[in-house]
Order: sequence, then structure tokens, then C-alpha cells
Amino acid sequence: MSITVVKKRHTIKNTVMSTLDKVILFVGKTFVGHTHDYTMLKEEFPPEKAWFEFVQVLVDLGYQGILTDYDGDDIQIPHKKPIDSGITRSPLMTMLLALLLDSGISIFIIKEQL
Repeated sequence: MSITVVKKRHTIKNTVMSTLDKVILFVGKTFVGHTHDYTMLKEEFPPEKAWFEFVQVLVDLGYQGILTDYDGDDIQIPHKKPIDSGITRSPLMTMLLALLLDSGISIFIIKEQL
């Protein structure tokens, strides 16, 4: 008989903003791993300023509340799929984020405004 013991790891994370072409625009300060993504964003970019007013922003579901707290005409977050439903409200956005999130990384993308 063998017993495997897995130790918990101390993780860290940062807010990273990039373009769709994967050009990194911003790397935030380091937080402990249990800090929520949206909490990190609010600390680094206080909602009182219009940070995202003139850019298109695509975020994952880790940023619930961004639409109500931040000003911006083009902030996009996918709809959370109902528990017992295989239907999504925004299939293109959900599919795009599913492909990008395959590695488990939280996403914050800024697209240049034309």
C-alpha cells in the first residue's frame, strides 16, 4: 500500500492586460493566490476614474461586476451559463474565452478602438 501526500502550494497572481495579438500592455502588482481577480482590478484601477472609456475590453467571468462599477461603452463579459442548460446566451464570446482560458489563466484584454 502506498500513500501520496500532496502539499498545498502558496500561489501568487498578477493582473495582466494585453491586446488580442498578445502584446502585454500592463502587468499589475503581485497578490496572494486567494485574492479575487476583480478585487485586484479594483485596487489597481479604482472605479471612480474612466479607465476603459475609449477602449474595447474583453474579460472573463472572474470580473463579475465590471459592467456596473466601471464606465465604458464597450466592456464585454460572457454570460454565465445556467446550471441545467446546455445553451449559452453569447456563444461566440463563450467559445472565444473557453479557447483562451484553456490554460486556466484569467483574461483581461484591451482592444484598440478604431
